[in-house]
Amino acid sequence: MSDEVLPEELISEILRHALHAPPDVFLDPAHDRAWFARPDAPPSPLAGSALLRVSRRWRRIGTPLLFAALWLSRAAHTRTVLRVLRESPALGALVRDLRLDGGFVPELRDAVALMPGVRNVHLSWVAGKGHDTDGLWEVMPMLRPRRLWLGTADFVEEGRQELVRLMNLLATCFVDSWDTLEFVHLIHWYPMLRVIADALQHAPALKTMSVHAEDVYNWSWSADSLSFLDNPSLQTILCRTSENLRAARDFLEKRGVKKRITDRLTLVSEGGPLQAASAPQQRPEVFEGMRMIRI
Repeated sequence: MSDEVLPEELISEILRHALHAPPDVFLDPAHDRAWFARPDAPPSPLAGSALLRVSRRWRRIGTPLLFAALWLSRAAHTRTVLRVLRESPALGALVRDLRLDGGFVPELRDAVALMPGVRNVHLSWVAGKGHDTDGLWEVMPMLRPRRLWLGTADFVEEGRQELVRLMNLLATCFVDSWDTLEFVHLIHWYPMLRVIADALQHAPALKTMSVHAEDVYNWSWSADSLSFLDNPSLQTILCRTSENLRAARDFLEKRGVKKRITDRLTLVSEGGPLQAASAPQQRPEVFEGMRMIRI
């Protein structure tokens, strides 16, 4: 069938299925670019963008869909996006999901300023020699995320002090700038510094956090690291684990995690809801508070 015969509505639907990745997938720190390049990877802007080369018509229809979710990881990415958005400002208004794990050049500020509709954000960084983070200083307070995925926060060589300053900036944003932030996902082994825990405790709109069970155990050695649990607006703490329900509960309780903490956890597997070891397999279960519930 000729390209010109296909109605635009059908082309748009084809491209939507090929390009769209839910923010929980696209922004998850566990999913790097190699993960999206796998043959069995779900649809995403990374793999599906090849369809825009079918024809000029497909490119015209698909470009707005492609800009719904952007991933910037290199300086060249940031500068290219800025150039495109300056030429077509309407595309910037379409961006909803923004993944930032590099490309933190000064031009990033101007690019983000042209994306007023961003609601879901991923932030990862490495501080130190060879890793430019200058663009983050102005950009982080500019963002107004409702949902935030935090990935790598690390340093190399002489970057320790820069990392500390970035974490302090992040803490300030939690309290003073991000008054619409409702959800925070932390990568496994995220450094729960006291300044971050205290800031999360006072994040005004925070309702849900997603953390790893092993991290909760590690943080439980210090009351300071778990101060975020006392945020009065926090309703749900999703506790990710690869264990089954019973093993995950034992993992936390046998290692001294207090009941006041486990009472506020909902245990979920990293690949989906957990199942109890002896439970029937036809319906998934999760552990909420101290109760078993069906979903």
